[in-house]
Amino acid sequence: MRCPAHPREVASAGFCHSFAPPTTDRTVARMALTEVTLSVDFMCEGCVASVRRIAERIEGVRAVEIDVEAKRCVVRGDALNAEDVLARVRKCGRATTLLML
Repeated sequence: MRCPAHPREVASAGFCHSFAPPTTDRTVARMALTEVTLSVDFMCEGCVASVRRIAERIEGVRAVEIDVEAKRCVVRGDALNAEDVLARVRKCGRATTLLML
Protein backbone atom coordinates (compact mmCIF):
# COMPACT_ATOMS: atom_id res chain seq x y z
CA MET A 1 0.00 0.00 0.00
CA ARG A 2 1.29 3.42 -0.88
CA CYS A 3 1.04 6.48 1.31
CA PRO A 4 -0.89 9.40 -0.27
CA ALA A 5 1.58 11.86 1.23
CA HIS A 6 4.67 9.90 0.14
CA PRO A 7 3.75 7.88 -2.98
CA ARG A 8 7.12 6.14 -3.28
CA GLU A 9 7.45 5.08 0.35
CA VAL A 10 5.72 2.15 1.95
CA ALA A 11 5.75 1.73 5.69
CA SER A 12 6.07 -1.71 7.20
CA ALA A 13 2.63 -1.42 8.81
CA GLY A 14 1.00 -0.67 5.47
CA PHE A 15 0.83 3.09 5.82
CA CYS A 16 3.24 5.97 6.35
CA HIS A 17 3.89 7.39 9.80
CA SER A 18 2.38 10.70 8.70
CA PHE A 19 -0.79 9.12 7.37
CA ALA A 20 -3.39 7.81 9.77
CA PRO A 21 -6.37 5.83 8.54
CA PRO A 22 -9.23 8.26 7.94
CA THR A 23 -12.12 8.61 10.34
CA THR A 24 -15.53 8.79 8.82
CA ASP A 25 -17.86 11.75 9.24
CA ARG A 26 -20.21 9.46 11.16
CA THR A 27 -17.54 8.61 13.74
CA VAL A 28 -16.75 12.28 14.33
CA ALA A 29 -20.44 13.21 14.49
CA ARG A 30 -21.19 10.55 17.10
CA MET A 31 -18.35 11.73 19.30
CA ALA A 32 -19.35 15.41 19.24
CA LEU A 33 -23.15 15.29 18.96
CA THR A 34 -24.79 17.13 21.84
CA GLU A 35 -28.47 17.28 22.79
CA VAL A 36 -29.84 20.17 24.86
CA THR A 37 -33.43 19.98 26.13
CA LEU A 38 -35.19 23.18 27.17
CA SER A 39 -38.54 23.94 28.74
CA VAL A 40 -40.04 26.93 26.90
CA ASP A 41 -43.32 28.68 27.74
CA PHE A 42 -44.85 28.62 24.24
CA MET A 43 -48.02 30.69 23.87
CA CYS A 44 -48.61 30.58 20.10
CA GLU A 45 -47.14 29.51 16.76
CA GLY A 46 -45.28 32.83 16.64
CA CYS A 47 -43.36 31.79 19.76
CA VAL A 48 -42.55 28.45 18.16
CA ALA A 49 -41.29 30.12 14.99
CA SER A 50 -39.19 32.58 16.99
CA VAL A 51 -37.54 29.86 19.10
CA ARG A 52 -36.91 27.69 16.03
CA ARG A 53 -35.36 30.60 14.10
CA ILE A 54 -33.08 31.56 17.00
CA ALA A 55 -32.01 27.96 17.72
CA GLU A 56 -31.30 27.14 14.08
CA ARG A 57 -28.92 30.12 13.84
CA ILE A 58 -26.65 28.79 16.60
CA GLU A 59 -23.39 27.52 15.17
CA GLY A 60 -23.24 23.72 15.03
CA VAL A 61 -27.00 23.10 15.33
CA ARG A 62 -28.19 20.21 13.16
CA ALA A 63 -31.80 19.82 14.30
CA VAL A 64 -34.43 21.56 16.39
CA GLU A 65 -37.47 19.62 17.63
CA ILE A 66 -40.32 21.45 19.30
CA ASP A 67 -43.22 19.91 21.22
CA VAL A 68 -45.74 22.69 21.91
CA GLU A 69 -48.01 20.63 24.17
CA ALA A 70 -45.12 19.47 26.37
CA LYS A 71 -43.55 22.97 26.14
CA ARG A 72 -40.26 21.36 25.24
CA CYS A 73 -37.53 22.22 22.75
CA VAL A 74 -34.72 19.78 21.90
CA VAL A 75 -31.66 21.21 20.14
CA ARG A 76 -29.15 18.77 18.62
CA GLY A 77 -25.79 19.70 17.20
CA ASP A 78 -22.04 19.46 17.22
CA ALA A 79 -20.45 20.21 20.59
CA LEU A 80 -23.14 22.64 21.74
CA ASN A 81 -22.71 24.65 24.92
CA ALA A 82 -25.95 24.27 26.92
CA GLU A 83 -25.62 27.65 28.63
CA ASP A 84 -25.10 29.37 25.26
CA VAL A 85 -28.16 27.64 23.77
CA LEU A 86 -30.22 28.62 26.84
CA ALA A 87 -29.09 32.27 26.72
CA ARG A 88 -29.86 32.59 23.02
CA VAL A 89 -33.29 30.96 23.19
CA ARG A 90 -34.21 33.22 26.13
CA LYS A 91 -33.82 36.16 23.74
CA CYS A 92 -37.19 35.22 22.22
CA GLY A 93 -38.80 36.65 25.36
CA ARG A 94 -40.40 33.44 26.63
CA ALA A 95 -39.62 31.88 30.01
CA THR A 96 -36.96 29.25 29.29
CA THR A 97 -35.16 26.76 31.55
CA LEU A 98 -32.60 24.05 30.94
CA LEU A 99 -34.04 20.57 31.50
CA MET A 100 -31.11 18.32 30.56
CA LEU A 101 -28.03 17.91 28.40
